[in-house]
This record gives sequence, C-alpha cells and structure tokens, in this order.
Amino acid sequence: MAAYIHEKITSKQKKKIDEIERMFSKISHIDYAMYPAKSRKSQSEHKRRSYHFFLDIDHTLTDNAKGEIDSRAMRAFKEMKKRGHIIHFATGRDHLDLETQIKKFNISPRGIAENGGIILGFSKELKLYGNIDGPKKALEILQNKFNNIEMDESQSDRLTQIVIKRTHKVLEIQKFVKKYANVSESKKAIHLNALGVDKGTAVEYIVNNSPQIDDDKVVAIGDSQIDAPMLKKAAIGFALKNADGAAVDAADVIITGGKYFDGVLLAFNHLDSGFPLDSFKSRSLN
Repeated sequence: MAAYIHEKITSKQKKKIDEIERMFSKISHIDYAMYPAKSRKSQSEHKRRSYHFFLDIDHTLTDNAKGEIDSRAMRAFKEMKKRGHIIHFATGRDHLDLETQIKKFNISPRGIAENGGIILGFSKELKLYGNIDGPKKALEILQNKFNNIEMDESQSDRLTQIVIKRTHKVLEIQKFVKKYANVSESKKAIHLNALGVDKGTAVEYIVNNSPQIDDDKVVAIGDSQIDAPMLKKAAIGFALKNADGAAVDAADVIITGGKYFDGVLLAFNHLDSGFPLDSFKSRSLN
C-alpha cells in the first residue's frame, strides 16, 4: 500500500487503521486514509464537497531556483475549478507579483501577499491588513543589537513587512523584537510583520468577510514556518513532504508521497477522489 498520506492519529486509531489496511490489502490495491479529526466528516461527505484552497507559492507550487510555479498548475487549477473548488494564493511575495500570478492562472482574486500584510480581492484598492511601523522599529533594534542584520536584496520593497536575511535563528530574533513585530521564517528569509499579522489571521479575515466561504470548507497547503498559522486556522491543513518541522506540527495531514507540486496534487486527490491524479506526469509519486 502506497504511503501517500499520513494523518495525526492516536495509537488506538493507528491499530484500527492497520487492521482495515490488512483487510483491504487482501481485496485490492487501495490507498486508505482516515480523514482529519478537525473536520469530523465521513469520507463520502468529503468527496462531494467544494473547498477553498489557500496555497503557499514558494517551495509549495515551485521547486526551481527561478521561483516559477510548476507548469502543471495551470491544468490542475482549471480541473479543480471545473469540479467546484476555489484556489487562492497565500504568499510572502509582494502584491504586484501576487496580482500577476492570479491573472496568469485565472484563480480567485482574493489572495494574501506579504505574509498576511496585504489582502487582495475586496476592492480596487489594496487592503493593508498590516503596517510597516512595527517592523521598522524591530529592524532598528536588531541592527543595533547585531552587526550582520541585512535586508534581503532578492526581495522587492514591501508596504507592510520587512524581509531580512537568515543570519540568526528565528527564536533569537523574536526574543528582542516580540513587542514590535511578528517574526516568521520561510526557507529563504525571515519576515517581520506587524503584531498579529500572518497568513493565518489573513485567511481568517478573508473567511469572516466572505459569506460564500464556510469555515469548514477552508483548506491550506504549505511547507514552512511562515505557513504554520494558516495551516492551524484552516479546517484542514496539509504539510508537504518537504515541509519543515513547524509546518508539520501545525498540519492535520502530512503528504508523505510527494514534494512540492506533486504533494499538492496528492492533497487535491485526497479531498476529491475524482481529481484525475493519474493523468498528471509525476516526478515523485512512484
């Protein structure tokens, strides 16, 4: 039996699953998985429902140095839309990059930029969910405390956050600026946002201000500590095989059979068995 999905379960549940898997293995080759305790729905109910997917971009939809979204995403998102699901991007990138990706892939205009600092899709004007004052103060403190705090030049200028190079551990940074900024870590950099601002609170804002989105239809997929708040807020949070410890701890479901976009495809198939997983050429699903 392919170990594609790992869900957080008790030892008693694990024993029961093992019994069921042994029974199924005598019948046919089936990928069996219990559904997350948070959602508390039967498998058949999950298969019939439409979801709002909040997807991180870097190292979730990308696996190359250029940061280009996997070429299969265009077709996959179109298929999910056809099946009634909605795709949202939730990224640490700037709002101009996010707007470009939203138009390119023809997905929901409601998206999250700057790690929750900016929310798109509610009006023609940007929704500045965060502000730059706290992060600027935090940067000043860090530069006075350490002599090697540098802005990440690979990142564009931001309206609500400051992005610095990973020269120190996140916990060390947090210790000095916790009164002024929220500190989170992606695989490339450290992000300083206003207090109370992250991908999780931004998802919460979108859901609370979107009558068409039910709380229990919210799904998040990510790979790093910067995604952890979003994975916790979602009804179902998926961490990919390439995820770091913080994302794994925050998730309800861990994709064990696929990294990057292969893992996203598995998550789609996990919640919608009609998603044509086999028709996508895969790099790591064997």
